[in-house]
Amino acid sequence: MNCFFCIVYNIFPMENSGEPHILSAEYKWQDLKFKDAKNILAQLKEKSGYVQWNNDERTEYFGIIARKINKKETFRSMGFIAFDLGDFN
Repeated sequence: MNCFFCIVYNIFPMENSGEPHILSAEYKWQDLKFKDAKNILAQLKEKSGYVQWNNDERTEYFGIIARKINKKETFRSMGFIAFDLGDFN
C-alpha cells in the first residue's frame, strides 16, 4: 500500500516568520533500495506541483517513511526527511 500526503503547515513555528512551509512525503511498507527511494522522492517533487498553495512563496520539504530505507543517512544529508522502523526502536 502506498500513501502520498502533503501537510501544509509551518513546521518551524518558533521562527514566526510567517512564511508558508509544506511537507510532501510518501509511506511505503517495504524495504527500499537507494535507487527506489530516490525515484520515489523525485516523483514526490513532481506531485507537489499539483498542490496549489502559495506556490511562489512556500518552502518545500520532501520525505519518505518506509519499513527499511537503504542509505537513509545519505538522504538526510541531501536535505530529505527519511525515517524507517529502525528510528522508532
